[in-house]
Amino acid sequence: MFLIVGCQTPKIKKQLLCDISFQFNRCRCGCYDLNKLKAVKPQKCNIEREEWVWDEEIEYCEGISGFFPEAIAIDIIPKIKEIKRYIKNKCGI
Repeated sequence: MFLIVGCQTPKIKKQLLCDISFQFNRCRCGCYDLNKLKAVKPQKCNIEREEWVWDEEIEYCEGISGFFPEAIAIDIIPKIKEIKRYIKNKCGI
């Protein structure tokens, strides 16, 4: 996470984060704000649920714990690169 006082950097959109457990045969998911490093309501990830963390069938995780590869490739890594360029060019660092 980048914290620069007085410098508005681009934001990463809220992401779905899932944790697979073969011991409990479940996939537990939640919505996270990577800009603030905290859990947020699932509606922020366009998921209609009341609970902040929920269980899915184990197949939902596709054998992956963490952010889904598509989210990393499309939303997270490009945005981090953009933030780094923005900080270097606009924030005088």
